[in-house]
Amino acid sequence: MALKRMLEKLGAAKTHLELKKMITEVTGGRGETIGYRDFDPDVRRQSQGEGGEAGRPPSQEGHR
Repeated sequence: MALKRMLEKLGAAKTHLELKKMITEVTGGRGETIGYRDFDPDVRRQSQGEGGEAGRPPSQEGHR
């Protein structure tokens, strides 16, 4: 489990149940893995139709 190894290297080791709870919170219970849309809040906002400044996707904010 890559998430478990990463957290251990960062000094924030978690049990298997803590990791499952974390994944459920991030994915909203949609799956057992964290995908890119779950990981990147800008992508999540855009996919939910929230967009950024003046309706532009967040990646284009400030670029006029």
